[in-house]
Amino acid sequence: MPTKRLTATAVGNLKGEPGKQVNYFDTKLTGFGVRVSASTATYFVQCRCKSRKSPTGNRLEVRETLGKVRRDEHGNVDSAQYDEVCKRAKKILDDAENDVIPEDRRREAEAHRQEEARTRKIEEAKDVTLAALFDRYLAMKEAKGKLKASTVGQYRQSMETHFADWMERPAREITGSMVEARHIEIGRGKIQQKYTTPKGNERKGQRGGKGAADAAMRVLRAVLSYGGAVYDDVFLKNPVSILSKTDGWYKLDRRESYISTEQLKPWFEGLKKLDTVRTRTVLTLGIFTGARKNEILRLKWSDVDLDQGVATFRETKNGKILVVPVAQYALDVLKAHKENFYSGPEGFIFPSYGVTGHLRDPRKSLEKVTQESGVNFMLHDFRRTFLTFCNALKVPAWTQKRLVNHAKPADVTEGYVQHEMDFLRQDVEAVAAYILEHAGLNGTAPETDNGGEAGKVVNLEDRRQKRNAA
Repeated sequence: MPTKRLTATAVGNLKGEPGKQVNYFDTKLTGFGVRVSASTATYFVQCRCKSRKSPTGNRLEVRETLGKVRRDEHGNVDSAQYDEVCKRAKKILDDAENDVIPEDRRREAEAHRQEEARTRKIEEAKDVTLAALFDRYLAMKEAKGKLKASTVGQYRQSMETHFADWMERPAREITGSMVEARHIEIGRGKIQQKYTTPKGNERKGQRGGKGAADAAMRVLRAVLSYGGAVYDDVFLKNPVSILSKTDGWYKLDRRESYISTEQLKPWFEGLKKLDTVRTRTVLTLGIFTGARKNEILRLKWSDVDLDQGVATFRETKNGKILVVPVAQYALDVLKAHKENFYSGPEGFIFPSYGVTGHLRDPRKSLEKVTQESGVNFMLHDFRRTFLTFCNALKVPAWTQKRLVNHAKPADVTEGYVQHEMDFLRQDVEAVAAYILEHAGLNGTAPETDNGGEAGKVVNLEDRRQKRNAA
């Protein structure tokens, strides 16, 4: 291979041949050279270690590219680059004499970089507050579409209510004993804190209970687990894990309440006495569809095809849009309801003056029905009631899951089963007939009586503006 006393000027004078590369080695700095082709030139180092062996038993060879030759606008080689490259080449050649190769240096540099990053992370994490970590956790979840706005609100209310005095302290200072003590306090309803209601109102008082205690600790566990992933050298373990290790969770029994066949007749009698058309329709849809409370309350008129008898629930718990047939009895109730509360296709079926624009909590109406009928119930009981009646009629389990939007298990066969709307309608109507039979109803929806307002279209936006003006 050709040798030459390399300088910046000498490198600039080297010319390559088309289709050919030539390596020129420096006569002074042995092992340093320039690879020249017709269009480019590249600095490199090529040498062997003093005694370090390769897997074949020969002295380990070092080949390192040091970058392309840079030229200025006049075609002259950048002398500053040349000087810097020579220094790097000499360092590599000296290392080779000591059996150190460039890959060793790169590993050392990477280890040093990681150690510096770890040190910075530790310093940052030392002072990160629970509030800051919580905000970062929510921002990450919201950016990825993992949490609904309502869930974010629930998480904030839980954290601000039960951990208000912890929010401004470093998250790493939270210990297992603190978690255990606070869990007991919440479970006993001993937390006296200010909190914000879903409507944005400030309240102060006792907040808690066993269910609230477990729920609050699950949120805290998620936030601190996120901290453990981001600051793994600081949050070495999650303090909430003490509840699992000591069997400290309250583990409330799953609710099993539902409206039995014997209770259907008095329950419908109580429903008839309810003077609120909106809530009567909500409760009717609930028992005839088994849908969740918020799935029903957030329905818009564009989500219901009254001609085809199909409802589309868009805001569901598992995020999957649910399209199901609606029993004729419930459809008739909806049609009557539309005469009183239709505000355009994008209007809510159950409108309200509140910030959400739709009815949120018909609790008082539920209490009225309970008082009139003697049947104590909650909205989620409709879900258990609907599925109980499905089971009594021997509706296949996978059809039941499809109707109420339950997640499918890892069953290969079930995954292949598709449900035609007409077949689903047969099961829905069978359940409706079962309900109506035990309720002593003839299958015809009762006529709407809304205090003389039947047949009128209510424009909720006009009402809202008038109320605000007043």
